[in-house]
Amino acid sequence: MAGHVDRRPETWRTLETTDVATAVDRATGPLLVDCLGTWLTAVVDGTGWDDLDAASATVRREVDRLVESLCAATSPVVVVTNEVGWSLVATTASGRLFQDELGRLNALVSRVADRVHLVVAGRVLDLGDAPVVAWQPRSRTLDA
Repeated sequence: MAGHVDRRPETWRTLETTDVATAVDRATGPLLVDCLGTWLTAVVDGTGWDDLDAASATVRREVDRLVESLCAATSPVVVVTNEVGWSLVATTASGRLFQDELGRLNALVSRVADRVHLVVAGRVLDLGDAPVVAWQPRSRTLDA
């Protein structure tokens, strides 16, 4: 984190929090959220990775709260996230939970965003004209 902070302008303020929805609600100027994958991990960490049903319910509540905050934001918000849809399907139930919930979160955030860009190999692709498809979770069982 220190390297990221050092590269930012001195006028930027850094806030480390897992309560991103409140940070969005209280923003009085441009806000950079970096990153949703780290935030999602912290949400599940708070509930625990042992009870995936409870973790999933908590994630769904927090995701809905975050998306509502993004929709109501009065300041510009830039959201950075990881793309997990191009990777292998995780072999553990907790790994699949993370992939599925981050995929759902990314799809929801992209639907409410004014602009969506994908950065691959140092190239920026504008996804503004790309069709939106329905998000489908992967099965949490290994044999499905």
